[in-house]
Amino acid sequence: MGHLAPPSFLAQAVAPMISSGLFRNAGLGNTLAALGLFMFPAFALAIWLMLLHHGIRRAADTAAEPAESSLSASPS
Repeated sequence: MGHLAPPSFLAQAVAPMISSGLFRNAGLGNTLAALGLFMFPAFALAIWLMLLHHGIRRAADTAAEPAESSLSASPS
């Protein structure tokens, strides 16, 4: 974990206070809108990274396979 743990612990400790203050001052609809605004970019980034990883993996798999030559292919 090392240096990654303290920011995560801080975010987990502060999140209930921020969300309760936002809920109290802005109401339910605005709180859900704010959560959606934070959730959408994170979700889009996760999907993009998954597709990027899948594409890189597919390219590596196809590069490792030997290409079939038209000379070595048996006639049908």
